[in-house]
Amino acid sequence: MCDDPYQAADSAACIVICTEWPEFTELDWSRIKGICTRSLILDGRNLFNTAAAQIAGFTYIPTGRPSVNL
Repeated sequence: MCDDPYQAADSAACIVICTEWPEFTELDWSRIKGICTRSLILDGRNLFNTAAAQIAGFTYIPTGRPSVNL
């Protein structure tokens, strides 16, 4: 557990979204991409739209929708 989402993402191989909390939609995804070891998001709540994930440069795997593989 971390108090800061950027600390949680540091050196992470994958970001897994399991909540619809609005604060996760407001993260600096460019910053997160820079601190992860791999640019992969598994979105269990369909919190993001595919275009936004693609623009941020992530491989994006949502639930029940086509993935974006970069």
